[in-house]
Amino acid sequence: MSRKQTALHLFRVITLVCLALVSGAVISDGAPVPDHPDEQTTSSGFMSSLMSPLARLRSLVTLSKIGYNRVEGLFLGVSPPKLEKADFELFGHVGYGFQSEAWRYEIGLIRSWFWMNRLELGAACHDLTDSQDKWKVSGLESFLGALLFREDLQDYYHRKGWRLFAVQNISETYRFGLEFRRDRYGSMKKETNWSIFGGSRKFRENPPVPGGKMESLVLSAQADFMGYQEGWIFQGEYERAGEPLGGDFDFHRLRLQGKRYQQTFGKQQAVMRLIVGLGEGADSDTLPKQRRFDLGGIETLPGYSLNEFEGDRLILGNLHYLFGGDILGRSGIPFVRSLQLILFTDSGMAFDHFKDQQLSDLKTDVGVAIADLENTLRVNVARRLDRRDDSVEISLRLLRKF
Repeated sequence: MSRKQTALHLFRVITLVCLALVSGAVISDGAPVPDHPDEQTTSSGFMSSLMSPLARLRSLVTLSKIGYNRVEGLFLGVSPPKLEKADFELFGHVGYGFQSEAWRYEIGLIRSWFWMNRLELGAACHDLTDSQDKWKVSGLESFLGALLFREDLQDYYHRKGWRLFAVQNISETYRFGLEFRRDRYGSMKKETNWSIFGGSRKFRENPPVPGGKMESLVLSAQADFMGYQEGWIFQGEYERAGEPLGGDFDFHRLRLQGKRYQQTFGKQQAVMRLIVGLGEGADSDTLPKQRRFDLGGIETLPGYSLNEFEGDRLILGNLHYLFGGDILGRSGIPFVRSLQLILFTDSGMAFDHFKDQQLSDLKTDVGVAIADLENTLRVNVARRLDRRDDSVEISLRLLRKF
């Protein structure tokens, strides 16, 4: 990365930080409550006073659906408060994309039983602009990147159909799900090149996906063994499309994830994650585009370009070491005392099953980050290790996924 590019990245990060902290611009992406306690840690001082508007506004905007991306332009919608009566819950949203000139919606109903081991049965119909990248990028990050700097961090496709689902909770530890999906998929094209900043650059094209009807059965499971600041979380999802269900797609896909949060010394913590993905189409064919695994960039390999690698096989390991306030907290500067130092390394690869791969093909990066004590606002500086030059990637994380 040249000095000019580095300076541009720094300008972008500083601008995003200022907007997030001062103006508190936030959108809702339907993100779940953090599933590990290190995100709930309370900080104090100058940084905490800046972050509190972000946290407050995040809870206030659950009624709105506001977005901006390269396939819809400005998206305005509303998600009414959950209407709960007895054991029934109505959920959904409706909105309009001004550049795509299309309405999008979801409406569903959940019926629940029991209090301790909660069982939920539900159904929903939808017409959505969807993305497979939501596990990597929060709606806030994608929104600000597109609106400010013409950097859309997600790829999109159109999905219309309905689903039936059941979820069984066993205590607070185990959660199992079963879902039948019937959707019709279609590609979406880039509709805008406008952003507040960005100069003459353009949004990258949105990749096409194979269209058609997909009928699939999805099994999911989660086991949460978190204690105070440490423990294990395991998640898995298996999807089978095609025979004997029907539809235009025939494949199976498995994704497994394990995370470990380990307290070490003082306020320090090690966070480790391993993700494995396996998929294969009928007759040993590869997966359709909307089910392939992407690797590179934010949340996966931050030292590499966004979605630089792709395949029907995935392996990814992340190791982040958070120093809490043990180092920067010793500073006499109030602002610095509210920050923490993070060191990290990531390694992985995405490839097709018919290609021979060796351990030497693993892509690895190393980096350093500065974050608030809750790790909700974070600036990463990462370097890939497969090149000898001094290129680095600078990125901002807001309301991180991992």
